[in-house]
Amino acid sequence: MNFNEEQKAAIYSEKPLVVISAGAGSGKTRVLTERFVYICEEKLKERLGKKNKSPIGATVEEIVAITFTEKAAREMKDRIRGRIEEIRQNVHERYDASEHEFARNFWQEQKDALDGALITTFHSFCHKLLGEYAFLADVPPKFTVLDDVGAKLIQIDIFDEMFDSPEYHRKWRPLYNFYTRGQLKEAIKAVYSQMKEIITSVESIESFFDSETIVKLQLQSIESDRKFVLTNFYKEARPHVMELDDSDKASKKITEHFSEVTDLSFENPAVLYEALEEALPKKVNKKWQETNPPLYDLFEYLYKPLKETWKKLKGPSSVDIKEIKEIINLFVQVLQVFHEKYDEAKRERAAMDFSDLQQKAITLLEKKEVQDDCRKKYRHMMIDEAQDTNQLQMNMLTFIQPKYRFIVGDGKQSIYRFRGADVSLMNELVDFSKKDLNSDFINMSTNYRTCESIIDFVNIAFNEIMGAEKSELDPLYKIHYTNINSHRNGIEEQKCRVELITIPKKDEPKEGIEGQAEQPDDEQSEFEVIANRMLEIMEEGQSIVSDKDAWRTPSWSDFAILIQTRTKLSKLERSLKQKGIPYVVYGGIGFYEKQEIRDMLTLLNWLNRPWESLYILSLLRSPLFGVSVEDFLSIDECLEEDIPLATFIYEGLFDNDVNIGEELKSTLTKLKQFYEDWVPYRPQVSTREYFEDLFLKSGLKKMLLLQKNNLQQIKNVEKLIDVLAQFQTASLDELLKQVKQLADLSDKEGEAEVELAEGNMVHIMTVHASKGLEFPIVFLPDLAKGPRGDSGNIRFDKDVRIVLQYEKEKENEPLKKPDKKYSPSFERIKEKTKDQAIEESKRLFYVATTRAKDYLVLSTVDKPTKDSWYDMLLKAMEQNTSLENRIKQTSNVPDYEEWQEKGQEYEPPLIQNRNKVLPSFSVSEIMTYMNDPIKYYYKYIVKIEDEWLVEQEELPKFVEEKEFVSGAKLGTIVHRACELLDNGYSLEEAQEEALALLEEEQELGDYEQAVSDLVTKYQALNELSLGSNYANEWAFIVEIEGAQIIGEIDKIVEKNGKFHLIDLKTNKSNNVEKLVSYYSPQLYLYKMAFEKLTRLNVSELSLFFMREGLEGFSSIEIDKTMEERIREIIKEMSHLKMTLAAKDSYERIG
Repeated sequence: MNFNEEQKAAIYSEKPLVVISAGAGSGKTRVLTERFVYICEEKLKERLGKKNKSPIGATVEEIVAITFTEKAAREMKDRIRGRIEEIRQNVHERYDASEHEFARNFWQEQKDALDGALITTFHSFCHKLLGEYAFLADVPPKFTVLDDVGAKLIQIDIFDEMFDSPEYHRKWRPLYNFYTRGQLKEAIKAVYSQMKEIITSVESIESFFDSETIVKLQLQSIESDRKFVLTNFYKEARPHVMELDDSDKASKKITEHFSEVTDLSFENPAVLYEALEEALPKKVNKKWQETNPPLYDLFEYLYKPLKETWKKLKGPSSVDIKEIKEIINLFVQVLQVFHEKYDEAKRERAAMDFSDLQQKAITLLEKKEVQDDCRKKYRHMMIDEAQDTNQLQMNMLTFIQPKYRFIVGDGKQSIYRFRGADVSLMNELVDFSKKDLNSDFINMSTNYRTCESIIDFVNIAFNEIMGAEKSELDPLYKIHYTNINSHRNGIEEQKCRVELITIPKKDEPKEGIEGQAEQPDDEQSEFEVIANRMLEIMEEGQSIVSDKDAWRTPSWSDFAILIQTRTKLSKLERSLKQKGIPYVVYGGIGFYEKQEIRDMLTLLNWLNRPWESLYILSLLRSPLFGVSVEDFLSIDECLEEDIPLATFIYEGLFDNDVNIGEELKSTLTKLKQFYEDWVPYRPQVSTREYFEDLFLKSGLKKMLLLQKNNLQQIKNVEKLIDVLAQFQTASLDELLKQVKQLADLSDKEGEAEVELAEGNMVHIMTVHASKGLEFPIVFLPDLAKGPRGDSGNIRFDKDVRIVLQYEKEKENEPLKKPDKKYSPSFERIKEKTKDQAIEESKRLFYVATTRAKDYLVLSTVDKPTKDSWYDMLLKAMEQNTSLENRIKQTSNVPDYEEWQEKGQEYEPPLIQNRNKVLPSFSVSEIMTYMNDPIKYYYKYIVKIEDEWLVEQEELPKFVEEKEFVSGAKLGTIVHRACELLDNGYSLEEAQEEALALLEEEQELGDYEQAVSDLVTKYQALNELSLGSNYANEWAFIVEIEGAQIIGEIDKIVEKNGKFHLIDLKTNKSNNVEKLVSYYSPQLYLYKMAFEKLTRLNVSELSLFFMREGLEGFSSIEIDKTMEERIREIIKEMSHLKMTLAAKDSYERIG
């Protein structure tokens, strides 16, 4: 394998500590994989006697590899497995003949050991440690781990209990003078979670958060800060003082003061500052700019900022300090009660949350016998994404002290501060490794992902935004930029591929309904511009996407829109829908706010309270019924005073009322039927089945099918049903309460791991969710949005523990604005937190820009908010004018019509005020229809089971070797085994994994030999040199001639840029030639789907009848007339289905 010099240095280093700064797209996953394999290879060389005992060599069991998500851990394990298998199969190329068998066995042992290897997350590693040493750790041998949502739901119940308790209310009443319940809940959650991410163990919260200690620490901190700012002031001021003219009276006084200042002067900062105030003039004289520039600069640029800082370092009065202590004591009591109740709730469940796992693992690792045991077992520890670690996680490494540590991260990509990540830890490691003789620091700076022109833009911009020069005064959380180099530096890659679209700010309000002024919607305008720009790129058809060393035109799946937060998602979705742009949203962004979710919950809320007017009206107003305000007024006029709305509908009193129109009567009749079908809520089957039935039979699913982007909407409701099914409660009221809590939590939840959806759709996700992903074309909207800072009135800080602010009304002056009060360090911590948020925002901007492979589009309303990405970009362009040459700037994007797929010859008729639902057909349905319309009618329209159908087709009968082996089940198992083979599994592993699909163990013997025979014959395809594997089991949903076609292609190979589709058949037949004729249309359907979704051309189609071996491999000549015939068939089927055609229509066709 080819590696650059930086990568080689990382892979082959034998230093005990290796710290790697892995820039975006620098191939760190390849390096981690190869490092792992290299360590094993060194162990093999030692066993072969090729070298003395290798200091670095180790087996799989002796290596721990930690990453930050389960998905990343799985991918790393799969890559290592693939690499080991590659070496195992090619031992003849790497070792002497006498070593082949030994080497092959060694690598097989390592591969087998991977199943139990510690390639995992920090939390899973902690879980394993606690499980192994349960007695020493004092934990139950079998405990459950609460995920974030489960933990938060328990916490919500505890808060409700605490704040509803009369006893606690009386005790904490003074605290309510300063904070609301909501503020206290948020503060408790924030302080508690941050404390547990940093501190190993707190025996007593009240003693740890002792108010006397806290105030003392903070007053000492103020004194230390005063010393620090004064020291820096005098250091920076001395050069100016040396230039002052002593003949000037003011200058002479300053010079004398500076001459009297010694190191001892800084021991009493307050006295020194008073002396400084006495020495400097009270105010600046603008004439000094001409007459005395050093004095003007000293006063304006150094002394004035010092005065502002000094104000913030003024401590509270003794009266305020007493009150602050009382508030801290009360708050800590609340925190203590919460801690005790939360711990009790977890003990009752024999459960731990993620913080408990870390804390208890660290406590366990403090024991010398555990440290020694771990150090003996784990010679190597490899940490990925080290910039996202917290203090407890780093402590694990310190306690274990493995012989070799391999740390990979990139401070520039640290964006998870809200989860407790501390980028300063990575900074400290980098600094240490640069100085330590037993360590290697390696900067992997070659980017293999992104075009050179985008990298040039990123380098110039972020050198200015982050700063390249490091200062001794910089805090550890500040990351300085280091350049990355692009490997993709061809002629096309050097063309400008960065756009900045600025949308002029709408200053004037616009007229709204009934002459009322509306505020201009700049954001909606920006998203409309984005939609038009995407359409422009698609319509122009420029080759701006790189695909295997060739440039092609883009498809929708090449686009990604990365958003900073979810707050404006609905506006973005609206703009895309209006233009007919297909999209998919990831990561639970705004999940509970989506219309289809609200509609389902409206239905469930009515079902829970079917007799309450509020829920009846909500249901009638929903899209499921669509009752207008005028209809509501009609109902209200008809209601008699003593008749409830529910009775009016349930008893059908509306039926004979002449004041209610026929359309409204029909709607109310539908709701009356709902009462008869669904009330009361009494599921006879599982909760999941009941809700799935409700979704279907209520008509909500059918209604969603009428919408654009309908498959995504249906999947969203199905996901909601999955969530509902997880709750172990028979009470619908309790279930809906739990869902409401989840909806409230969704704003604060972190991003889920992202698995990119298949299909031709634009990808929408937050920048956080996009970490580790890449896209050909990236849009970054809303650059003018400012960074989100912390706004808590009570905050945790690891150095001074708790800081707080509050408002206090003036005595005898209640109408005047209250005084703001602060604990001694609050202002400093607030400033520090704000600065940390700005620094992280810079890193988030960097992560966002480096997701783009081929094209980057930035957009913003032309109103830069302070510290927004747009503000940063404008300042960078001012500081380095060459940046403008790397950006195509525009404010004009043409308006485009709604997107229509090209090449559609058939346009279905439009129905006024109705959305047309697209009929859907599986490939099997189309095949059945083409060969026997009557059988299709019985099977797919009437829904008669296969065993009741009379076989009418002339298709040659399949032959089974054993009547108790299901052909369908055998096919499923064989297809799975073939897929695994193509993904690097050995023959034995693939068969074993595939046979695991069998539900009954006694079936294994029936299928094992048949699977083995077929999979062995599948391997023979390698002899045909068909090309490299492109995809297996490639599922698709594609629109063809106004219908949705659903299917799955067994195997796709690619050779010299040409694509070959192969369908695998596992049954034995007595007439292969006739089968080829029968299945040809199926392959043409696959070809049409693949070409439409990927915009790639298919050059070959083949069937492989596996029972026949290579003799059963049959290629099909491509005939354009067949595609035309299939299109006509689909139109015909659509017409029959949409017109609800009877059996005689199918008979006439047959």
